Amino acid sequence: MLKWIDERFRAAQSASDPERTCVPNRTLFDADLMDFREVEVRREWRNIDILIDLLDDVVTVENKVDSSEHTRQLRRYKDIVDGEFGAKRKHFVYLTPFGADAAEVDDQVVYINYSYSQIADIIENILTLYRESICDASIRLPQGLSIARSMAL
Repeated sequence: MLKWIDERFRAAQSASDPERTCVPNRTLFDADLMDFREVEVRREWRNIDILIDLLDDVVTVENKVDSSEHTRQLRRYKDIVDGEFGAKRKHFVYLTPFGADAAEVDDQVVYINYSYSQIADIIENILTLYRESICDASIRLPQGLSIARSMAL
């Protein structure tokens, strides 16, 4: 589902801004294929901003608001995750207010860049499509949507 939402967003973004470089089929991950029965979300674990640990997957999010990367930070985080979660599928996200690429070319290959407005669009689409089945999350997601939209300005 996230893949579908992301592909639609990137297609619309590309059409509205031909100067923007879009990498086809480069999506966050195929969330519909993930097992969400057991999820652990860690904040600031080993200096990684957000780490989402699922049964077969792990998602690493580095959120840069008013700072930039330092001392091969993204490479170190990848090495930590590779060492700790060897057999799991790994997904790396570089989240910035405007969707900037990681500074190092090697990190750009590993980390998918996302902006706050892209995340807000994804949350909004999830709420539209799945509001009935989300339950308690439907209370928190609109708040997250408001925060993401305000930070993207």
